[in-house]
Amino acid sequence: MDLLLDTHVFLWWDSADPQLGTAARNAIADPDNTVFVSAASVWEIAIKRQIGRIFYTASPSAAITQNGFVPLPIIPEHAEHIETLPA
Repeated sequence: MDLLLDTHVFLWWDSADPQLGTAARNAIADPDNTVFVSAASVWEIAIKRQIGRIFYTASPSAAITQNGFVPLPIIPEHAEHIETLPA
């Protein structure tokens, strides 16, 4: 199964935060699943660190690699699709 982690789930996983539920933790840990993390999450982490909303000090890019996750880039078509999403 393919999994796309949102920013919170990625941060909870990387910091072993107990807020991440058992089912999610098991799915992410399952070697049969491919786990993706979007460049948008890395962007969000950088913005929130800059404004003091989170205190994650690790490199998100390095954490993606160290956790064996697959980085998902943002391409122009993704950016165009944003306007079709609910507000």
